[in-house]
Amino acid sequence: MANLPPDRITETFPFAVTGLDYLGLLYYVENSESKKSYILLFTCAVARAVHLELSTDMSDPSFIRSSKKFVSRRGLCKIVYSDNAKTFLKMKKEFNILDKILKSEECQHYFGEMRITWKTNAPTGAWWGGFGERLVRSVKSSLKRILGKNVY
Repeated sequence: MANLPPDRITETFPFAVTGLDYLGLLYYVENSESKKSYILLFTCAVARAVHLELSTDMSDPSFIRSSKKFVSRRGLCKIVYSDNAKTFLKMKKEFNILDKILKSEECQHYFGEMRITWKTNAPTGAWWGGFGERLVRSVKSSLKRILGKNVY
């Protein structure tokens, strides 16, 4: 078995190294109308802590809103791991564009410590990102036990 990456075993503050994943579709009833929602799962890769954000859909604006809520509560991440979902790849591209803008000397000095490194799993590597996928299963099974036969 190979060693874990250094950023997964180096002691840091919670959620400095974070894994992202969407949980499956969750149905709820509002005004006798069935509606869909998703759960965005943020996983601390070092401490294995979990942060859940409810999202109305998997669009880019919804993902950005959920990310802003997460950052306001938990602080800025240094490294983010995600799978190759279209939403995550678009957000990675946005961060790269922002990184190019911040190359100026003044901005680099001010935002030097706030850079986010985004790492995606290999497209065909199902075993990558296992620390997040295992917690997805744990959260889903817990939700099924809690909600039972109610809308899920």
